[in-house]
Amino acid sequence: LKKSQTQLNVTMQFILLAVLMFAATSACAHPGSSNDDSSANQPVGKQQYAEFFIKGAKQVVQSNGIPKHAVGRFPNQGNPHTIKPQRQRYEWTAFP
Repeated sequence: LKKSQTQLNVTMQFILLAVLMFAATSACAHPGSSNDDSSANQPVGKQQYAEFFIKGAKQVVQSNGIPKHAVGRFPNQGNPHTIKPQRQRYEWTAFP
């Protein structure tokens, strides 16, 4: 392909990608969409836990992954999973 044809192909691919991204992100951005804004303020119904401490030369954060704020309704059409506690632990050096 000539340079001008290659540039045209790249430009067309970019335009197509931009249109597809716009369509995908705006599909549920209108009042009649299936995403109900009122469902975004549901209590989790489980106890949130987070702990921060230093153990030896490490800083440690432990959590059950439950948010301390209201969330959307789960399970739902777009996400069949429920919110449940998970063991999360992160460690890094306390004295870099």
